[in-house]
Order: sequence, then structure tokens, then C-alpha cells
Amino acid sequence: VRGLSKELDQGKTVYEAELLIQGKSKDMLIDETGAVIETEEQVALNSLPAAVRTALRKAAGKGRITLVEAVSKNGALAFYEAHVNTRGKVTEIKVSPDGQPL
Repeated sequence: VRGLSKELDQGKTVYEAELLIQGKSKDMLIDETGAVIETEEQVALNSLPAAVRTALRKAAGKGRITLVEAVSKNGALAFYEAHVNTRGKVTEIKVSPDGQPL
């Protein structure tokens, strides 16, 4: 466990657990009932479907992809999020599970 926090999300109390599992980050957002409502799990770029890799690389342009996370909401994969470093500026890009830009 790397960290625990209590936050307000759209007016509701949620808890975030930041974990490190076998060297990869995993963040979990949990509601007041204990239900996991969102997870962000670090994944390797080369493990993603080809359409997703292509879309992320295209969106990153000349930037370097430094981290990719699979984001699930209510137990289902919602999108992939990549952190991109372009000349020292870090931005995030998101694509759907089939590689469509979001």
C-alpha cells in the first residue's frame, strides 16, 4: 500500500487506495459501501491490442509514452490512459478499448 486517501467525488465520499503490485501501480476508488467503482492499473504498452497501441502512438505524436493504465469502471474496461512526455511537459491521452480517441 503506497497511500490511502478520502476524497469527495461529485459530492460523494470515496476512498482511494494506491497500491504497488509486482512493481506495477494499481489505484482503486472505493465508495462508502466498500464497492470498487474504478481501478487504474498500469499495463505494458506492448501488451495492448494493436489498434490501441497505434492510436496511443499517433496521439502522442513526437512525445514519449511514459506510462499506460487500463481504467475500469464498475468492473468493466472503460478506456486506456497514457501519460506522454513532450519536451518536459506531461499530458494524458485516452482511447477506448477498440482504439478510438476519447
